[in-house]
Amino acid sequence: MKISSPFFLVAITGIMFGACKKEDGPAGKNSLINQVAEPAGVNCAVGGVKIVSGIDANSNNVLDSNEIQKTDFVCNANGIYNKETIINFPIPSSPYLAIELTDEMESLSAIDFNIANYPADSVAFSAYISSYDGLATTSVELYDQTNNKVIANSILTTQSKEGVLKSTTVNFLKDLPKGPVKLNFGLRTNNQMAGGYLYSAALKIYKK
Repeated sequence: MKISSPFFLVAITGIMFGACKKEDGPAGKNSLINQVAEPAGVNCAVGGVKIVSGIDANSNNVLDSNEIQKTDFVCNANGIYNKETIINFPIPSSPYLAIELTDEMESLSAIDFNIANYPADSVAFSAYISSYDGLATTSVELYDQTNNKVIANSILTTQSKEGVLKSTTVNFLKDLPKGPVKLNFGLRTNNQMAGGYLYSAALKIYKK
């Protein structure tokens, strides 16, 4: 898979995609997603992020409380170091948008990472992603930026127009680089006339 940097990648403030809007047929309602800090409590033991989504029924570009259709939580590590560690990738307040990245991948928010620093029996990668029109496939996967290599078994995909929280189901611990690296992730879409969105991403490290 080709890793390419010259392609257009932006962060947007809403789920609007006017540049590639199709002209045939009436315009549909937009799907909106908001992220807010979640305090420590029942939903997240030591806090995290609450992600709410829904359809903008009144077309005011604001996700009103009565329009919320789905709520997910991305929680911080629970403080039990040898049981679970969650590393959240830095994401701006606006989601990342991949546009016209056919069969290409952009690297985004790198973190310094060394699996040797963590007691681990398994790892998982999760991300909150969506497709603009439900026709294009949005994909995201981990990327070893130091060695210019995609991490095997870490890919997540969706064609959903509404944001969905996706997680890997295969333990790819053995596929992670053994030394210190810049660990990143790549976002792409397989349709030149559509976009893909990413709202959050996290690496989860587990110890039995």
